[in-house]
Amino acid sequence: MTDETLVEVVKNQQAIEQKVEDIYSNVNLLIDALSGNRLTKQGGMLDDIKDTKADIKQIMTRLDATEHKVENRLIELETTQKKWMFLITVVMAIAAICGGVASIYNAFKK
Repeated sequence: MTDETLVEVVKNQQAIEQKVEDIYSNVNLLIDALSGNRLTKQGGMLDDIKDTKADIKQIMTRLDATEHKVENRLIELETTQKKWMFLITVVMAIAAICGGVASIYNAFKK
């Protein structure tokens, strides 16, 4: 081999080593971004996802409790509506009966 080709091979090898180091550095940055600080195991996207899952679970629990309260309130309102409708029906029936009795009384009175 000539000196020129040997120099080229060394330059190519150094360029490849630099590219490998850059790739390794980028992979480490990606891993750190996903998992957080490797020393403290805090931060990173995975930690954020865990926190978000916990928040969603808490919100779902609150939503279920609120939904249960709303369902109970609707049942109460339906029961109250039925009671009022029954009361109105009874009052109208009594009024009709009184009107009928008054008509019969007036018919006999003549």
